[in-house]
Amino acid sequence: MNELTGNLNRFWAELVVEELCRREVFTFCLASGSRCSPLTHAVARHASARSVIHVDERGLGYYAVGHARATGRPVAIVTTSGTATGNLLPAVIEASQSRLPLVILSADRPPELHDVDANQTMCQSGLFGSWVRFDAEIPCPDGNVPPEYVLSTVDHAVQSSLFPHPGPVHLNLMYREPLVSDSMQGQWSLSNVHPWFESAAPHTGQRSPEVQVAEEDLDEAARTICESSRGMIFAGELCSPSDGTNVLNLARHLGWPVVADVLSGLRCINDPLVAGAGVLRVAGDRFSEVDVVLHVGGRFVSKDPLRFFTSHPPRAYLHATPFSARTDPQHLVTQRLQGSIIRTMRQLTNRASVSAASSLAEAVSASWSGIQSLLTAEEERSAISEPMIARAVSRELPEGHGLFLGNSMPVRDLDFFAAARGDRPLFGANRGVSGIDGTISSGFGFSGGSGGPATLLLGDLACLHDLNGLKLAAQADYPVTIVVLNNNGGGIFHFLPVALNVEVFESHYGTPHGLQFRDAAGMFGLPYAKPETMASFLDDYRSSIQSGTTCLIEVSSDREENRIHHLDLVNKIERDLS
Repeated sequence: MNELTGNLNRFWAELVVEELCRREVFTFCLASGSRCSPLTHAVARHASARSVIHVDERGLGYYAVGHARATGRPVAIVTTSGTATGNLLPAVIEASQSRLPLVILSADRPPELHDVDANQTMCQSGLFGSWVRFDAEIPCPDGNVPPEYVLSTVDHAVQSSLFPHPGPVHLNLMYREPLVSDSMQGQWSLSNVHPWFESAAPHTGQRSPEVQVAEEDLDEAARTICESSRGMIFAGELCSPSDGTNVLNLARHLGWPVVADVLSGLRCINDPLVAGAGVLRVAGDRFSEVDVVLHVGGRFVSKDPLRFFTSHPPRAYLHATPFSARTDPQHLVTQRLQGSIIRTMRQLTNRASVSAASSLAEAVSASWSGIQSLLTAEEERSAISEPMIARAVSRELPEGHGLFLGNSMPVRDLDFFAAARGDRPLFGANRGVSGIDGTISSGFGFSGGSGGPATLLLGDLACLHDLNGLKLAAQADYPVTIVVLNNNGGGIFHFLPVALNVEVFESHYGTPHGLQFRDAAGMFGLPYAKPETMASFLDDYRSSIQSGTTCLIEVSSDREENRIHHLDLVNKIERDLS
């Protein structure tokens, strides 16, 4: 009976892994554990499954988040029983908020060990609550249960992670001991599942339908656009470069300016119609007569668009999005266009026309050009600073390299200070709930998913929070240049009203730690550099890129000086543009 149990465990685990691979889920993130041995063995033995192994389930979850963000495809995570699965919760929340597909495979004790104080046993079913799109408990393998049950459940889970609301799903799989056996007792084998085994197709095939905007809504939106005298496109976070291409095509057709978020893929493109959201901070009053806004995609990193809408509410606010979730924190949307961004942009291009040249586009372009000229002049002063590091990385990032940005200041600095360039590099950040946890792990996952080298720009607290994520460098397929901006604490708090409370600010918000990262880099066998000038930073960054190995570059700064430098730069730009 024991050999039969182990054989059935192996068989059902092989069904799960094979079916996931047939659904094009090839990346499996695993942490060591006994109870998940059937799944671990099945992954290790499958020719198409790629294993990513990490000691920390929290970091493992964030690796999967970064990978899914780069590919848009589901990633599987395998955990053992107990708190191992609970450690995935932050990553599950981020994936849910960011609409990223994950397939969580948690191994569990059998039902007779629940509610009896058995070791490492807890209720894992429903652990992630409303954060998952589908949650199912797979009972202990049983020869009386048809294997097609396992296959169809896996298929439904994968489909639920993709449509209609992309996000994480959870399968909790119970196993009795012995956990794994290669005995032929019972002769349970994939080849016994006919006709599925002879086919390369999933048991239950299903492709996600393309959601299309209703014709009446497209006609109404086109009329609104045609009646506009001063329209503007706001490009939030977009899912693919093709989305951005079609947004830009519509903008050129209409002659409308595009205010682009750093995660839109358009922020750094060198095009006279494209400006960053920072243009609204320093010159927003010049565009006060915007009457129609077409918001495409997700949220913005910057608060500047929200402030602009508050001061200058448009007559019509159109939101084009592939998702049904409401992205409308100020409750301004007058018409939502839910459907494929590519198709929606093309259909609006075919339906809408604007006869007169847009003076608004010229004003935005002139202001944005002025901002870029002033920032270029600031670069030439060669003083090392967090804004100029962000600008240098955006300029020096090689073509084909990705850039993953940490919260809280790095992603904001790139959004405002990034330089324009000829190509459109792939940017990523965990902006679902905008936490600092798991940033290093997400950066490695993002690089693995994008299929090339990457740069990771993050702050010191984010680095400390996920320090063991550096262990992923040893098995990474591509090098990641890690740039840590170390201002000895929480730099973003200096920009918030709480900074005025001097009695508690430094100890409770600034939270100085007094640490540097040289020894951490050495612990994980990573080359390390600590430049003191912009010239030396550029040398170190270029050397890291050319080396083809993962490196850690640490840049020290002072939090208060950083705040003053940010404000001085913005004030200077405002004065020179006025």
